[in-house]
Amino acid sequence: MNKDIKILLDAFPKKLENDIKVVFEIIHFNTELCTIDTFDIQIDEEKIHIPSRIYCEEPNEIEEIKMTHIQRQILNCFFTRHHSGYVRQKRLRQIFTKGNIEKWMIP
Repeated sequence: MNKDIKILLDAFPKKLENDIKVVFEIIHFNTELCTIDTFDIQIDEEKIHIPSRIYCEEPNEIEEIKMTHIQRQILNCFFTRHHSGYVRQKRLRQIFTKGNIEKWMIP
């Protein structure tokens, strides 16, 4: 398995795996710059490994529009770990303006 998709899959509950794979397809990783540092949390009975920082470009907005609401929220959550504070702030704002916060989104 590609290490980048593993980082993404490990950062969210397993029930979201199919949606995560869709999100992964539009993220353009620079594999030399992806973080391997994570911190662990537990959601219900599942251990989640959240990356400390990610180093990849944001996807094209046209690609994002094609995704479902959940897929966009996964993408927004993932990019709250971005190395740029501007990207983190923008994505966090998008999470809270879309409503329906799930417990997996909080960390």
